[in-house]
Amino acid sequence: MVDKIYEIVNSGVCSYSPKMFNPEEVFSWEELEILINNTAFSNTSRVQVFGAKPYSWEEYAWGSDINSWPTEILGEILENSLVVVSDASRVSKPINLIAGTLEKASKGAADLHIFASLKEGLPHPFEIHWDYSSNFIVQVEGISDWVLWDTLGVEGGVQNLNELESYKYLGTPSVRCTMEPGDVLYVPKGCWHGVTSSNRRMSLSFPIKDVGKNPNVRSRYWIDLISDKK
Repeated sequence: MVDKIYEIVNSGVCSYSPKMFNPEEVFSWEELEILINNTAFSNTSRVQVFGAKPYSWEEYAWGSDINSWPTEILGEILENSLVVVSDASRVSKPINLIAGTLEKASKGAADLHIFASLKEGLPHPFEIHWDYSSNFIVQVEGISDWVLWDTLGVEGGVQNLNELESYKYLGTPSVRCTMEPGDVLYVPKGCWHGVTSSNRRMSLSFPIKDVGKNPNVRSRYWIDLISDKK
């Protein structure tokens, strides 16, 4: 797995790698369930929603963060909208290992954004676009159709296009694929890409950003309480 990640990142081009992971060994709905039920973790800066109505709530007893999502509201949103959990690159030992490997391969800093929705028929909310970070994407559940161009976006220029505009200005995509559980997609920074999906789904997107000559990258040291006791 480590060698394959280095190969993908160092290629510097858009790529699709089917069945690279056993998705059950990377992340699961059970693990996401634990995260979103932890109100200390699931605040509004970390857990963002798309396509949902505005919500408000009162402060509750023993609450340390008024911005933590009430679980009954977050559960309703997951049933009807798309939830994106960021700042999640240390949510488990396997996730931390992947993020650390990406950082070593890219000499950058990696995060994890978890995209999840339980609703069938919910369209993906993003137009065709490019990002300032590279993205290493793992499909955990569901099917997503992707198009990628090696064409780079211009800083300060247009960052989003609809489908008709994309083919007019970008031409033929360099990669077309249908991602299934365990598949991996790599999108270098600046490359135009788009995704459509309308089924129950969860995917893991590891954005990787340049850190320059003075990197301040978080430690990947893992406190292993179980192994230390053996």
